[in-house]
Amino acid sequence: MKKSTITLALGTFVCLLVSLFAMFFVTFNVVFSDIGGPSERFGTYVYSGVSYFILGFICGVIGPSHLRRWVYILSIPAITILVVYTFSEPQNVLIHMGFAMLVPVASIAGTKAGARLRKKKAAPPVIGV
Repeated sequence: MKKSTITLALGTFVCLLVSLFAMFFVTFNVVFSDIGGPSERFGTYVYSGVSYFILGFICGVIGPSHLRRWVYILSIPAITILVVYTFSEPQNVLIHMGFAMLVPVASIAGTKAGARLRKKKAAPPVIGV
């Protein structure tokens, strides 16, 4: 196996582990805990969005050539738990749909921002006149 293949496999495995932790500690705990009112619910959306943006940013910096891979790996576990849990709490389907849309959007934004930062850092210095 080439070094890049091993690095990609290791990065994919680490990203999958991180996404599983995020699925439980961010999505599952925030979405399915008791919320007092609309301002607290808004706070959970912000918390989840920022969390997945940061995770996507890290993945974008580390592996910018595989952006879709990182978005899928970050988003699929969270969306899966939302869909599965919606069957036991169908009255919260709109809240769950909101989070199911927020997670991939935040992940996409984060991976693109991370990839942009990596490209800026990797740009060769301009030798001026």
